Amino acid sequence: MGKVITAIDLGEKYIKIAQGEKIDRNKINILGVSLVETSNIKKHVVIDLEGLTYELEEGIRNLEQLSGFDVESVYISISGEGTEIVNAEGYTVIKDPENGISQIDIDSIESQLENINTNSINKEKLDTIIVEYIIDDTKKNIKNPINMPGMKLEAKAIIMRSDKNLIKNYRKIFEDILGIKINKFILASRAAEEAVLTPEDRELGVMLLDIGYAYSNIYIIKE
Repeated sequence: MGKVITAIDLGEKYIKIAQGEKIDRNKINILGVSLVETSNIKKHVVIDLEGLTYELEEGIRNLEQLSGFDVESVYISISGEGTEIVNAEGYTVIKDPENGISQIDIDSIESQLENINTNSINKEKLDTIIVEYIIDDTKKNIKNPINMPGMKLEAKAIIMRSDKNLIKNYRKIFEDILGIKINKFILASRAAEEAVLTPEDRELGVMLLDIGYAYSNIYIIKE
């Protein structure tokens, strides 16, 4: 049996919960799906914490009965006006240029990007994704620079963040009340991209339309 993963999408009309067994990196066997109607999220703001908690309890209970597995941790997809993407950059001098770029250099630049303080009074950082590496200011659009020669390594990244109060409310419901660990918050745009796009789609460039009950979102993606 592979690792069992639970994901939740909190919409304005429905709470959708899915559980699956991870077969390999790109394949999941769906074990169960639960759908619960909600009236406690408006414009991606929790308007009734107690009511939303009750709806989530119902949805999780239904899912556990379908799949036969307890929900111990979750990945939560979020979207809305409070979410945004910020561009970021970082660079490092190659530690051992004679032998090429090593994992030490990669770790150094990733740590630098993770430590960029993009939090504000009402925003919290959710994720940092490296879009491309650049070597010596000239070699661009590199995905994996390991063992490549160079003196300087630069990375361009996007930082995803969301409304701080929304995140606090979800943490209170899941971790403090329901006792369920939140593995990660994921922007809905990122989740949709990973679910339906191929590497060829990203390379050529594509418009992704996500149609929801209250909002429809358009994403332009090109690598």
